[in-house]
Amino acid sequence: MTKRDSKSLKKRSANPPEFFYHPQETLILVVVSALDVIMTYYLLTRDEGGFTESNPIAKYFLDRWGMAGMAYFKASMTLVVCVITQIVARKNSVLAQQVLGLATLIIVAVVIYSVRLHFQHHQISEMFEANLPKAALWLNV
Repeated sequence: MTKRDSKSLKKRSANPPEFFYHPQETLILVVVSALDVIMTYYLLTRDEGGFTESNPIAKYFLDRWGMAGMAYFKASMTLVVCVITQIVARKNSVLAQQVLGLATLIIVAVVIYSVRLHFQHHQISEMFEANLPKAALWLNV
């Protein structure tokens, strides 16, 4: 073994491949996914009802196994994205980071939409309850 070979071996061993790539981005994706499950649970189990699952695949799991089935489905989809990005990161770290960012952005949009639905439904319910006595008088009920 020459000096040159031993130097290149030292350089390679000094920077071993990472075990886990992009831990912060992955954690953010997991947290946002958990918020999605929480908001979905909250909207679907409200006393007033009125909400249904619009994703047909998630609805399949919801109809067959209830909220637990849908939570497992959403968690498994998050796990799939995390595993794929870890595999991609070994060859292209930037692409993996972009995929994590895009997945997080999509789920954030879903969470924001769920929060909007909650507040919009809450305002409509309050408006209906406030005007119900007037409507009852108008209808002579």
